[in-house]
Amino acid sequence: MCNQILFDNQKRKLLTTKKFLKKNNMYLRVVLFAGFLIFPLACPSANNRWRSNDDLGKIYDNATPNPTGSLSGPWFDLPHSGNVTGVIGHVAYLACRVKNLGNFTVSWLRSSDTHLLTTGLYTYTQDRRFTGIHRTSSEDWVLEISELSLADGG
Repeated sequence: MCNQILFDNQKRKLLTTKKFLKKNNMYLRVVLFAGFLIFPLACPSANNRWRSNDDLGKIYDNATPNPTGSLSGPWFDLPHSGNVTGVIGHVAYLACRVKNLGNFTVSWLRSSDTHLLTTGLYTYTQDRRFTGIHRTSSEDWVLEISELSLADGG
């Protein structure tokens, strides 16, 4: 089960939802932090490179700007955060759509040890197989895991 956790810094409360990652049963948490809480210089392995290829571009074909609707804070669009099945040795993309994000950003954590993998486009793990991907004004956030192995499963 994949827990997605939303943290509202001003109200100091957590909102949770769950999704299931098929076959590999990889457990990850998506955590939203206020952008000013995480600095790219905090970790020497910070990485803000953008990966661009035709397959990845398809992930964003249906992306829309953040809504200005009546919701008071960010929320997960679960139908667009579907199941993922990966092939060992290949790349997998875990997608998450967050609506009404405002000044927050998305971070990916490994739930088995709550290790911070990425925040926005910055990578905070020494394992270079993990990369956070996001296009400006898009609601879609992606965790790229290259060279999948059995150890990535849960």
